[in-house]
Amino acid sequence: MGERIAARYLASEGMRVIERNTDMTGGEIDLIALDQDQKTVVFVEVKTRRLPSDRHERYRPEVSITPQKRKKLVRLAERVTRDRGWEDRQKRIDVIAVELASRAAPVIRHHRAAVDRSR
Repeated sequence: MGERIAARYLASEGMRVIERNTDMTGGEIDLIALDQDQKTVVFVEVKTRRLPSDRHERYRPEVSITPQKRKKLVRLAERVTRDRGWEDRQKRIDVIAVELASRAAPVIRHHRAAVDRSR
């Protein structure tokens, strides 16, 4: 559900999702999109949490992006880049956090370039 919400959000921001759930040995990239310029390839990790209505402190989904997860995302993005022949394109890795509450609209936080590809 979070990925569908994130894909709709990206479209509302002028981005175009070109792949979903790109699965390969070693992991999966949730969404691959083209930014508004239609040239920049954006690899998107979506983190979703369902929040109970009585919970006062918020556990932000994006907190689960550990250093190990960051390294994995970089490896996967590099592999897709090679496989698709996108070496000459601008690229970045974003994180979209989606919080779902039973009686409220989803809360979406888009962290652009959240993962540094140079590490």
